[in-house]
Amino acid sequence: MRSTIRISFVLYAVVVFSQAACALEGQLPAGWTANNVEPVAYHDLDGLPGLKMAVHEKDGRWYLYLGHLPIRGTNQSGWRVMDVTNPANPETLKYYELPKDVASATPDVGGDLMMLGTSYPRNSQPTGNIGAEIWDISVPGDPKYIGIYETTGRRTHRNFFDGSDYMHLSAYMEGYEGAIYIIVDVSEPTRPVEAGRWWFPGQHKAAGETYAEESDGVGQGLHGPPYVVGDRAYLSYSKAGMIILDISDFSKPKQISRLDYSPPLTAWLPVHSVLPLADEKSVLVVPETVTNRCEGESVLPPSIVDISNLNKPLILSFFPRPVPPDDAPYADFCDAGGRFGPHNINQHQHSPDVLKIGNLVHMTYFNAGLRLYDISHLRQPKEVGFFIPPPPEKNRFSPPDQTRIAQTTEIVVDARGYIYLTDHDQGLWVVKRTEKSNQGSR
Repeated sequence: MRSTIRISFVLYAVVVFSQAACALEGQLPAGWTANNVEPVAYHDLDGLPGLKMAVHEKDGRWYLYLGHLPIRGTNQSGWRVMDVTNPANPETLKYYELPKDVASATPDVGGDLMMLGTSYPRNSQPTGNIGAEIWDISVPGDPKYIGIYETTGRRTHRNFFDGSDYMHLSAYMEGYEGAIYIIVDVSEPTRPVEAGRWWFPGQHKAAGETYAEESDGVGQGLHGPPYVVGDRAYLSYSKAGMIILDISDFSKPKQISRLDYSPPLTAWLPVHSVLPLADEKSVLVVPETVTNRCEGESVLPPSIVDISNLNKPLILSFFPRPVPPDDAPYADFCDAGGRFGPHNINQHQHSPDVLKIGNLVHMTYFNAGLRLYDISHLRQPKEVGFFIPPPPEKNRFSPPDQTRIAQTTEIVVDARGYIYLTDHDQGLWVVKRTEKSNQGSR
């Protein structure tokens, strides 16, 4: 184990959620709204706010690796392993508490290894190493720490690992403004080493770089995850847009093309995530809105981009804006309180344990919950379902004076079709698509 960071863990006693209680509608938290989606279970996560997830199947059993946000004001966080073999009865197997002021971020699974990104929360005082940790999950319910690639900046955020000899990171590094793209060789997982890096021109401040134009300022830099298919990396580069790289030589990544979204579209994070579809001729591009009640920025729609000509990406379509249910006490989600806008998709398409997108996109939308979209016609995406959790009993991560409302954030969908959702202020929801339309509020 590392000397500078001690991961202490507590084996939870099994929290008894009977199958009947989880499966019965009356035992779930009341107040959810759905169309073509029904809830299967809810787990409170012991009062901690959930965040990013990865799912893994081995020997007929299913496991969920789930990172946490710190409860507001504590800067204390951790992550857990859950058994979701019976999705109506998710059980915590182990909880790993991180040192104070170190927050877990992104789990991603490849084979018998898991990569776990760690970070310093904003305005915290660092107390340990951060970067991309590597864990042995050959015994899935009992992960063992084996190594770390340490970043020299504040954090890694969203990363990519498919079980190959390489990790692909969005990492803050000394001398750079914002996160950059780092490729890490993990062929010897106890001693990971850098294999290459790429940054947007102007980020390398220590080398005297400046942006060509003021509008090129990228702020957050590479949001990530870098998504890798063959010898190409697709980068969600915040205000710099969607960038496609040739990584046939890891030591010298080269830009193929860039699709700028802002200007003319304005938002703090116009490109949050990028995911190439299976045909490798089109890409999903998802933005993120960060302000409450849509104040001071546009709520940008997700888009589908044609990359059949890699040198000239072309926006094919925008997704329709979610509309509140007829009985909602607000006419627009911007008026509901909290954040509204797209956030994440079923990103881990490289995993054999994750449902492939096909013609159905699963997307979280903060106070608009989960949205389902049919993309069988790439030029005309249409909404075909939704699930909106009830308001939380209290704000766990959101400011205490913020309106109590769903803030659905992260998603992963296992190959069986079960959808796992986390929320800034709630626990874990497990839901599943149905063909029961207009289910209404419960």
